[in-house]
Amino acid sequence: NSSPINTSYTLSSGDGLKTVYAYTKDLAGNISEQVIDTINLDTSKPTGNTISINNNTTYTQSTSVTLTLSSSGVTEMCISNTNSCTNWEPYATSYSWTLSSGLGSKTVYVYFKDDAENVSSAVTDTINLYSSISTVPSQSVTLTYSGSAQSPSWSNYSSSQLTISGTTSGTNATSYNATFTPKANYQWSDGTTTAKTVTWSIGKAAGSLTVSPTTLTIGVGKTGTITATRSGDGAVSATSSSTSVATVSVSGTTITASMVSKLAKETFWLSPSWKFSYAPVYIMAEKTAT
Repeated sequence: NSSPINTSYTLSSGDGLKTVYAYTKDLAGNISEQVIDTINLDTSKPTGNTISINNNTTYTQSTSVTLTLSSSGVTEMCISNTNSCTNWEPYATSYSWTLSSGLGSKTVYVYFKDDAENVSSAVTDTINLYSSISTVPSQSVTLTYSGSAQSPSWSNYSSSQLTISGTTSGTNATSYNATFTPKANYQWSDGTTTAKTVTWSIGKAAGSLTVSPTTLTIGVGKTGTITATRSGDGAVSATSSSTSVATVSVSGTTITASMVSKLAKETFWLSPSWKFSYAPVYIMAEKTAT
C-alpha cells in the first residue's frame, strides 16, 4: 500500500491551463506509467470594478444609501467606510449600506475577489452627507425704540448651522436687513446654499409728552417760553390758530409765544396732551415719535 505524498511544484509562467506530468519509481527501478492533472493558473486581479452611491448623486440627507456595484468574474466583495476591509460577502450588483455618522464628505470602499483568491485594489465613491434647514429665521421678539442700540432675537436660528451678517443691531425705529448663509454641510430646504435676507424692525415708542410751565401769562408785545419734554428725538412743533393774537416759534424743545394783540394780557393753558389755549387762541405742540 502507498500513501499520497505532498510536494511543492512550480507551474510554468503565464496564466492559463497548466498540465503537470508525474512518474513514480520503485526500489527495483521500475517506472510507472505517466499520470497527469491540469489546473488553470489565474494571477490577474478582477477588472471592470466600479461603485456608485445613490446613482452618483452629490448629496444625501440620510446615512442609508444604495450602492451599485460591478466587476468581472468575481465571487465575493468586501465593503467598508475605511480603506481596511475584512468582511467578505457574496458578490451582488446592488447593496444597501450605512454611511459613517457625522456630516460632511463620505467615502465608501469596495474590494472584489475571484475564485482564485485574487483581490482587486479598492474602488471608491464619495457623497456629501448634509442637513436641511427647513425654515428661514425670523424676528421672534418685538423691539421698541429705547434710544440705545438693540439686536433682535431670532426663531429657527442656530449658530452651528447658519452664519448671520448684514445689519444685526440698530438704534432708530425703522426696518433693517440681516442675512443668513448656511454653513458647510447645510442647505436650505430648496437645495440652495445662498444667503437669504430677513427683515427685522424696531418699532416707534409710545409718546410721552410733558410741558413746563403748563400755564403761561404774557403781556402785549411780550414773549414767553415753554419747554417740551418727550421721549425719543422726534421734532416738536407748535401752531397758533389765530396769529393776529399770538404767534409761536419752536427751537428744538423750546416753544416761544409772542403776544401781538392789543389786549392787555393773554393766558395760555397747556395740558400734557400738548393742547393749550385761551379763547379764541389755541396752540398745539406735537411730537413726532421715533
